[in-house]
Amino acid sequence: MKDYEKEKLISEDDLKAAEEELQKLTERMTDEEVARIGEKKQKEIMEV
Repeated sequence: MKDYEKEKLISEDDLKAAEEELQKLTERMTDEEVARIGEKKQKEIMEV
């Protein structure tokens, strides 16, 4: 994305918005993965 901004294919504002959206997506996917792993581990513990 920064390459696009350097080459003036996108504006600095568009770059900032894209980076923020990417960060939100990354956080959401990470949170979902952590929750899924936590649920799996909780089930494993309850079986023992």
